[in-house]
Amino acid sequence: MIEAAAGRRESAKEGRRQALVKATRASLANGEFSMRKVAELAQVSEVTPYNLFGSKAGLLAALYERMIRESETRLLSAGQIDPLSRVFAAIDGFGDNLDRHPAFYRAFFAARLESRGGKSYVTQVDEGVDYWHRLIGATIDAGQIKAGLSADLVARHFIHILSGAVQEWIDDAIDPAEWRALVAHGFALVALPLASAEGAAILRREMADAARGLRPMGERR
Repeated sequence: MIEAAAGRRESAKEGRRQALVKATRASLANGEFSMRKVAELAQVSEVTPYNLFGSKAGLLAALYERMIRESETRLLSAGQIDPLSRVFAAIDGFGDNLDRHPAFYRAFFAARLESRGGKSYVTQVDEGVDYWHRLIGATIDAGQIKAGLSADLVARHFIHILSGAVQEWIDDAIDPAEWRALVAHGFALVALPLASAEGAAILRREMADAARGLRPMGERR
């Protein structure tokens, strides 16, 4: 009986967590994001978001993790695609999310930086870093990037490219389309010397495609 009651309490708590994450997405879409508004939309007390997530950054991180899982599910359900092409499809998906959910990404990265005392999120492991690590690791497992290379090392270089482009987007120096081009071109440039013949063919194609979306530095927004 005690175990059953504990299970019900945990289930109810998880239900509140999910309701708050859903409400966070809705409040950001409406341009009314605050912990009070999120609690109101989720129909819970104003202290519940703090009790369950600790802070605004924690709540935004939970939504970020959900969006990463959704992105990974979409990638895997898109049909048969080789691992290296899947990395570029994931870059496209992230760029699309920047375009569709700008308020969320601006709030998320600002809260993440603030919660870490100004330290770049690049230096930390999180669900997003794990996501890209899995994607890049699969290219090594498939032999498209040469075996023996560390997925950690390749992923770290990639995350620095991605985060630098995110900062340019936050600063309104580039739009989501150019963000995609910068990240795709940068990853291809880094990975090309490490690729097999099959991988190199894919990377050259993606690099040429991305180059068409890049503008000279002096022509940035």
